[in-house]
Amino acid sequence: MRDIKRIIFIVAFLLTNITLLFFNLTKYIAIDLLLFIDLLVILALLYYHIKYNRESLMLSSFIVFNWLFFFLAPLLQLKRVVMSGTFPNTMSFDYSLVILGLSSIIIFNLFFIIFYFTLQKYFNTKAIAQGYIRYNQATFFVLILLSILVIFFFSTELLIMIKSEVLRVELSLAYNLIIRKVLLSMIIASVLYYIIKIKHKKYAFISIFLLLFSFTILLLFKNPLLEKRNALGVIYLMIMYFSIPKLFSSNLRSFSLVSASLLIVFPLSYFATHWRTISSKESFRLDVIFDNFYQLHYDAFSNLLAAINYVSDYGITYGKQLLGGLFFFVPREYWQDKPLNSGKMIGQYLMQKHNMWFDNLSMPFIGESILNFGAPGIVIFAFGLALLILFFEKLYFSNDFLVKSVAVYFSFHIIFLMRGDFTNAFAYFIGTILGFFVIPKLINKIFNIRLS
Repeated sequence: MRDIKRIIFIVAFLLTNITLLFFNLTKYIAIDLLLFIDLLVILALLYYHIKYNRESLMLSSFIVFNWLFFFLAPLLQLKRVVMSGTFPNTMSFDYSLVILGLSSIIIFNLFFIIFYFTLQKYFNTKAIAQGYIRYNQATFFVLILLSILVIFFFSTELLIMIKSEVLRVELSLAYNLIIRKVLLSMIIASVLYYIIKIKHKKYAFISIFLLLFSFTILLLFKNPLLEKRNALGVIYLMIMYFSIPKLFSSNLRSFSLVSASLLIVFPLSYFATHWRTISSKESFRLDVIFDNFYQLHYDAFSNLLAAINYVSDYGITYGKQLLGGLFFFVPREYWQDKPLNSGKMIGQYLMQKHNMWFDNLSMPFIGESILNFGAPGIVIFAFGLALLILFFEKLYFSNDFLVKSVAVYFSFHIIFLMRGDFTNAFAYFIGTILGFFVIPKLINKIFNIRLS
């Protein structure tokens, strides 16, 4: 019965996407053929993932991203751009550039598949810790107290962040990282801890009260006025995972849920985070929701084309962009030629060469690979991403819920990493992990309350 459901799903997925491809043909045979090949690669990986592969939230997110951002979005955008118009990032249609972009996506995914399944046997997914790792509740009560102190001592900073969101003003990376990502993320660990305690029916009344209190603080810290949609989605999907794990009990379910989140919840959340710029006539119109595919929300493909164009004009950066991302914490005053984030760099390039009106853009992972090392970078980054996913897959099977939470968080964060840019995705991942993993671990160690 389960196999029949999988087969029906795969057939329905194939027929739906083939139909979309047929009704959005560009009349350029090579482009349409590459889109079809791209779909087949995604379908082959999805079929194996659903039917044979071990449980992997990471791979589900990887496939969802490729389907939505590197197949469906280009498919819909290209027909409109070919007929009349420009890509979301204001670039005009260039036949050769589109061919290179689609080819890069296919090559990257093929190498990723090769590396992922070749290296999989070297990553044992058996629990990396023997026995269930237990924590004393004092650790998470302290986290609640620390979060309350954050409200009092950083109230001014919180108001500044709210104002920056309302006025669409970007704050510095360091400002965002320390306050928004680290300090405001500590409470996540408490929420997860009390969810687990309630599921194990331990100290039910107290745990329920502390869960509700922790979740209230979380809503104060992680809402559209203090956080962007991509980060909110990752956090609440992680909480959903620990609350209702059955929703993610198979690769088919996890793929379906992540897909629904991006296809339905993400566009709907546009009204919550952009209510300032939406007229009353636009509210809840389906065409406005699905118009997301033609806007900067789905600019990954067009920014990949911009990255290829940039390399054609100025050459590769020989890893400079990658180093800038890895060492994001080094102040510019000590690193005077520290590179700009790739998204900002390409944004400024588009402002000079095209009609882009601002420079705060994304830069997909594949685009980062080309900017850093050109064509060889596609292979290098595919290998690196395969290793990264396999590493977190191993952590996913840990018996330590905090370690597992890092893996689950990364599973959904992959979409942010793949969309880019790398510097922001990496920095904000590290900052959030410091908040809900490292700090609780340190508190636990200080009080010596870890029980075996």
